[in-house]
Amino acid sequence: MACDLATFKSNFPELDFAATPGSNTDQRTRADALITVKLAQAVAIVDRGSYATTTLADTATLYLAAHLQACSPSGLAAKLIARDFSGSVYGEIYSSLAVAACAGGLVP
Repeated sequence: MACDLATFKSNFPELDFAATPGSNTDQRTRADALITVKLAQAVAIVDRGSYATTTLADTATLYLAAHLQACSPSGLAAKLIARDFSGSVYGEIYSSLAVAACAGGLVP
């Protein structure tokens, strides 16, 4: 699995705001750029060495990027986070992966 735009969009189509019906080329370009920024932020945050495999590290990175996207203004408008702004389901999954990796629970 890779941490790129195409992989993100295939795993999280609900966060692909560029796929909104009626969106023009400029809107799609901006939406893709936002995902790319969120992926770069997630790559910078995730300690890939904490995970037993590259696939697990990629999965954690994608879920963190999804959480960052869901917490963006576009995600807020789409109501992809909890009403009390405590987080997203993507953030919860990322947190579970991170805790398990640090505790040695994700050994192949």
